[in-house]
Amino acid sequence: GTKYRTDIHDEGSIQRVSLLVSSAQGMVSAEDLLRSNATVSSFKEALKAEEDRLHQLEKFGKEYDDLADLLATLPAKTNHKVMVPFGSLAFMPGHLIHTNELLVHFGDQYYGEKSSSQALEVLERRASVVHAGVEVGRAEVAVLRGRVKAAGGAP
Repeated sequence: GTKYRTDIHDEGSIQRVSLLVSSAQGMVSAEDLLRSNATVSSFKEALKAEEDRLHQLEKFGKEYDDLADLLATLPAKTNHKVMVPFGSLAFMPGHLIHTNELLVHFGDQYYGEKSSSQALEVLERRASVVHAGVEVGRAEVAVLRGRVKAAGGAP
C-alpha cells in the first residue's frame, strides 16, 4: 500500500516540508516527486515541439505533392512552335518561349532555370527527404508520448 507522512520543521523563517511516499518501489522524497514532475514537464515540452515540427513537415510534404501534381501536367519542353496571328487575316510561324521554364533554388543563393520535368525531378528528391522526415517525426512523437505516459503524465 501507499503511506504518506508529512513532517514540518521550522528553521527560522523557512519552513521545510518533507513528504515520504512508501510504495512497492521504496521511499520517494518530495524532491524526487518535484524532479519527476519536471521530467514529465520536459517530456511534454519535447512532445509539443516535436508535434509542431511534424505538423510543419507534413505541411511541406503536402505543398510539395501539390506542386508535383502541377509540374507533372506541364509540357516537358521549354518552347513551342505556333502560328502567331498577324492582324485579323494572317498568321505567321513563331515560337512561344519561356512557357514552362522555372527558376529552381539550389540553395545558398544559387538558382537555375529548369524545364518543368527537370524541376519535377528536383522536387521529387526534396519531397522524399521531407516524407522521410515525417516518418521519423511520427516515430519520435510516439516515443515521446510513451515517455510522458510512463512518467505518469497524460499524453
